[in-house]
Amino acid sequence: MEKDEEGNYYLNLEGEKAYEFLTGETLSKESDDNPFKQASFLVVIVLIVVIAGAIIFTPQSFISEIRVEEQKAETYDLSLEALDIVYEVFEDWEIPREHWAGLLLKIVNIRLNLEDVYEYGGDEQYQRYAERLEYFENELSEVIVVGDPGYMTLTVEKRYLIRELHSLLLEIEESL
Repeated sequence: MEKDEEGNYYLNLEGEKAYEFLTGETLSKESDDNPFKQASFLVVIVLIVVIAGAIIFTPQSFISEIRVEEQKAETYDLSLEALDIVYEVFEDWEIPREHWAGLLLKIVNIRLNLEDVYEYGGDEQYQRYAERLEYFENELSEVIVVGDPGYMTLTVEKRYLIRELHSLLLEIEESL
């Protein structure tokens, strides 16, 4: 160790080497004064500030528009899948439970997506569609709960229910 003019003690070169050897830490001021490291550090800081600013100042309306478009696209795909199941139901007089359950799951997902589209986009039409789909959710749930374990006969009431659902799905698909 050495003493400076003000009476403070500091590690000289041999002391720094001994400290590094014992602790594994570097005290060298040369690495801290490296201009390349300082410039790299400043570039990283600037990039972080720019990216954070872009995220913070991106208009919420833009983010909402992206979310609405994603939800619409997903809902459109789900409605096509649900319509496929509806067409399969119309072909047979006995419908496997999986068809009813699959249709119910699609309807639930479509309704949830439409509620998101309404929440982020504000178009009340999608909220009305979601409310109408809730009725079909309840009806399809009832069919599944009351139905026999294997197949369920497509009664006149169930056929009418599926026809109404079919019309609504086509309307939703067209609006998306």
